Amino acid sequence: MMNYSFSQNMSTTIKDRINNTIIMKLNYKTFLILSLFFLLGTNQWAQAQDPSDNLTIVGRWLFQEGPSFARISPAYKEVLDSDIQLKTKVFSGYTNRILEFFSDGTFIQTIGSQGRVEGFWQINAGVLSIIDKQGNTWIQDILRLDRNQLVLKQRPQGEAEPAIPELYFSKG
Repeated sequence: MMNYSFSQNMSTTIKDRINNTIIMKLNYKTFLILSLFFLLGTNQWAQAQDPSDNLTIVGRWLFQEGPSFARISPAYKEVLDSDIQLKTKVFSGYTNRILEFFSDGTFIQTIGSQGRVEGFWQINAGVLSIIDKQGNTWIQDILRLDRNQLVLKQRPQGEAEPAIPELYFSKG
């Protein structure tokens, strides 16, 4: 009977060791997988925070009418098509728009012969903040930023939805 008990204890001990080894391997694999996801996530966050974004945006950006005006919602398009004067006024606020971002954090926006706005800019986590010298702030999500193209998604100001929700610019 003692032999049976010893054999049973030995069998339990071996099972425990096997189970502990399996658990350790699973924990090790789980740890490696979680570490990999963490590193990948950190890398993506780092890319969003990458200072080269600031360097990429520096320069002169020309407004692209075609793709920008194509993003007007059907409801706004209907209103604009029904009032030619309003449509002309809205479109003239964008046509010939030039954004210039400088490495010192300043910007100049020129809208044809309508004038110019000056102020400061910064990028944080894929969001472009522009503040003019009077303190007005525009927050825009960066949908695309590379050496040749900048696409901004305008955020609503107050309750008003932007007539042109996405602004397309090319480097020039």
